[in-house]
Amino acid sequence: MKASRFSLLALFLIVSAAVAVNASDQASAPGRSSFQAVTQLIAQQAELTGSDTQQYSYLGTAVAVSGTTIVVGSPGINDGNGNFVPGVAYVFVKPASGWQNMTQVAKLTASDGGSEPGANFGQSVAISGNTIVVGSNFKEAYVFVKPRSGWADMTETARLGSTLDTCLCGGVAIDGNTVVVGSPDDPKNFGSAFVFVKPASGWQSTTHSNATLKQSVQQVEDQSFSSVAISGDTIVGVGIAHGKTTVRAVLLFTKPAGGWRGHLTETAKLSSTQSLAYFTAGLSVSGNTVVAGSPSPNQNFPPAFVDVWVQPASGWTNMTETAQLSNGNTTYFDEFGISTVIVGDTILVGTPFREPRTDQFRGVAYVFVKPVGGWKTTSKFNAVLRDSTGTDDGFGSSVALSAGTMVVGAPYGPNRSDVGAAYVFGK
Repeated sequence: MKASRFSLLALFLIVSAAVAVNASDQASAPGRSSFQAVTQLIAQQAELTGSDTQQYSYLGTAVAVSGTTIVVGSPGINDGNGNFVPGVAYVFVKPASGWQNMTQVAKLTASDGGSEPGANFGQSVAISGNTIVVGSNFKEAYVFVKPRSGWADMTETARLGSTLDTCLCGGVAIDGNTVVVGSPDDPKNFGSAFVFVKPASGWQSTTHSNATLKQSVQQVEDQSFSSVAISGDTIVGVGIAHGKTTVRAVLLFTKPAGGWRGHLTETAKLSSTQSLAYFTAGLSVSGNTVVAGSPSPNQNFPPAFVDVWVQPASGWTNMTETAQLSNGNTTYFDEFGISTVIVGDTILVGTPFREPRTDQFRGVAYVFVKPVGGWKTTSKFNAVLRDSTGTDDGFGSSVALSAGTMVVGAPYGPNRSDVGAAYVFGK
């Protein structure tokens, strides 16, 4: 997602469906006086659903937002009876009257079978301006360009692939005219990412990327680039190195003077003072700041956290984190950080499994705002988002952020029906 600055007050009061923040949440905030100073209420504005979703659609597996446009992935999984639900990406555009509960204005599908049941079309989505990219388990990523008449049901404008026998299933990212597609399952399972730059004549189907990104030190079965992100001239991807122990880091690439061309290795490797035990799609970059989540896969792992790296004045270099964020949970597995996004000075972190405050199987999303003195290690969040409908729905499995708008996916809801939904929060 293109990094556009998300300006907020120093502290929020964010509620879902007009439910007030309670004393437990206030105790987790920087201070009582800050809450008293809040003058702006940000609440749940809409629950987004598809016109033809059904059980096992998993709407909300992936979400992205740019300005007044939201795209929500609905990859579809086995329905339990050997039948598969086709993958779809739904587009929602903010009405003139403001966000409201609504169905999509457009449904995006693939023309070449990429939307077929089992292809997982919609497992990753990204948007920048008038361009949407949708990922799948196929060997292609799909680009959709908004028609002059506005978004409508359509198949792709272009397909982006590779000449290698590889699955481009490691996530998608876009900023302006540049698309990045992760490929953790390349022929030797090293992992790579492909960079595509929009031609002067517009997006066209191709199997030739402008650049290929690789980890400088590779081992078979590394399967790097299971997640990717881009902001301006910076691309990041998940790096993995296998050996006696599995080591995970963020691989950071800066655009060369000659542009994204050829085969490139990382500019810097961003690591953690703790073990990044379970790196997933919780990866994001905005300007000079990178964030990545390390949700604990089970109770035998250390508590989950989100690492924050800030570019040094001298430029990016191999480094450990600048700060580490958590929600204060040290007792059980809650998947804190399985989804993260940063835009400007705001970080949104999804926690889909269990809410520590209530010990319920209910997902939440936490908002962290950069302090005046810069990012610092803390377990104190600024605000919390909850959906209005139910529990055990995976709320927080995906998150997105754009100027004035927060989007959170809940692919297992409502009430564990596996239909899915996405929720919009804002002014």
